[in-house]
Amino acid sequence: MSEPKPYVLALNGVLFGVVAAFGIGVYHANQRQYTDELEAGRTDRGLQSSLGSVG
Repeated sequence: MSEPKPYVLALNGVLFGVVAAFGIGVYHANQRQYTDELEAGRTDRGLQSSLGSVG
């Protein structure tokens, strides 16, 4: 069996890199969305407690 050609190995490396970068990007976006939702909930609770003490 012949060895893979260098350009095939290079394209394989690029493909793995792209897939890894995409996976990391998706993970980071999910973490940011979760963090933003937690912060929004904290802000909402803070506003509710301050509005509740006004009336």
